[in-house]
Amino acid sequence: MGILAQAINEDGLPASDAIGYALPYYAFNHEDSVKYYIKNEDESHGLRTAYLVETETHALQWKTMSAEEAAADDAAAWYLTFTPENQYYQLRNAATGYYMTYSSGIKTAKHAKTTAADNFHLMRGRVDVSGHRGYYIIHPESSANPPCLNATASGKTGTAQWNIAKSAKTQRWLILTANEALNFDNGNIDLARAELSDLLARIRQLAQTPHDEDVEGADATLTTTLEDIESQADTCTKGAEVNALINQARSAATDFLSSVSVADVAQPFDLTFFIENPDFDNDATTGWTSTNGAPGYDAQGAEFYEKQFDFYQVLDNMPAGKYELRANAFQRPGAYDSVLQPFLKGNARVTCSLYINKTTAAIKHICEDRQPNYLFNDGGWGSDCKFSDDTYIPNCMTGAEKYFAQGYYDSSVEAQLETKGTTLRIGIKCTSTSSAYWMMFDHFRLHFFGGANAPNGINEVEGGKGNVQMANGNNTYDLQGRRLTTSPKKGLYIVGKKKVLLAP
Repeated sequence: MGILAQAINEDGLPASDAIGYALPYYAFNHEDSVKYYIKNEDESHGLRTAYLVETETHALQWKTMSAEEAAADDAAAWYLTFTPENQYYQLRNAATGYYMTYSSGIKTAKHAKTTAADNFHLMRGRVDVSGHRGYYIIHPESSANPPCLNATASGKTGTAQWNIAKSAKTQRWLILTANEALNFDNGNIDLARAELSDLLARIRQLAQTPHDEDVEGADATLTTTLEDIESQADTCTKGAEVNALINQARSAATDFLSSVSVADVAQPFDLTFFIENPDFDNDATTGWTSTNGAPGYDAQGAEFYEKQFDFYQVLDNMPAGKYELRANAFQRPGAYDSVLQPFLKGNARVTCSLYINKTTAAIKHICEDRQPNYLFNDGGWGSDCKFSDDTYIPNCMTGAEKYFAQGYYDSSVEAQLETKGTTLRIGIKCTSTSSAYWMMFDHFRLHFFGGANAPNGINEVEGGKGNVQMANGNNTYDLQGRRLTTSPKKGLYIVGKKKVLLAP
């Protein structure tokens, strides 16, 4: 059992409730006299551009610099020691001799002899990053969620409760020798060039979206800026230099989008590529943060069952203007055999919402897109459930994806971002839950309509069935682009290149 417990601990898992947390061990092979250089595993927190340094005020900061610059600056260099008696590591800054220490947060302090606050548990991550493995730098507390060093915005660091999820990249740190850091930087240049090329192509594709200039010369400025970035990329010799150009390209896109508005509300700027892992192709954790554990994952979709949660990601340096977040998502607020009648009576309660910053909108009730024929039936428990009115709803994740593939349960929220260059928090959350509450979601999409002169996203038409076509002789389409041949019921449609909400 001892060997089994050790193996589980080395995988970052507690072997029993009595232990409370994974036991420390000699996780990182080091030399006491070698200088090490530490960088965060997350792309947006300096993976390819920055190293961890001690500031003049003895705080920890991830600072933009190349491997060569880090090697010339001992504030970015760290000595590691290991204490066999307790299996903990100590990290000492090469410039000041101050130890990394925990005191209501992780910083550095001058100690003649190491103290218990200077002990850190290095836990190896589970995924490689460009041939290296990241480590959690954990303050040991013998608790299930100890604090660990975490990269935050604008070069700052803090502490966060340890999160084993692959998506918790800001909590993991690469520890490199000077030669490894230099090779890492040099190896990054090809990756960075490919990323820059892809980004420039996407920005140029955005510029092809029909639009009007709110600021005269916006198109010409974008064209000139992108050409200049391409010219500079040809002369770059370091990955950090190319990454700086990537940031310039993102800023150019932000400036452009903040200065234009779409000409046609039915053809918004598609910013979905700003979202990391929007379709959950391989997992439902990469790029996303969840406040109540990772969602269930199957059939390339995500679910929560009987849980309150907030599942989100934060997008930096976004253009000011009008946004729309869409996702295929539904909530079943109870057991399948108890949800239809409250829905038909107008008493259905949906407690799960899509959101952009502080603006929320309820996702669809599972009965809203029920179908006259089943879409999934494998003869097992997960086959679509049949209601008393001979309609069907999904009953498992595989079945739900069949509905999503046909455009059902398309939910949305619209919001305005007032200040250019600020953050956009997007996600889905459930504020209350009860027995058998089931939430399923997939295929996030982010649309942008423009800045000050963006057209209104939705016009409302009051009255009975058919008033959309009566109000406008143009063709009517649903939100999946399918032209309707019969008068629509209440809901959201596209009529004459405008979004129209048909109210009862």
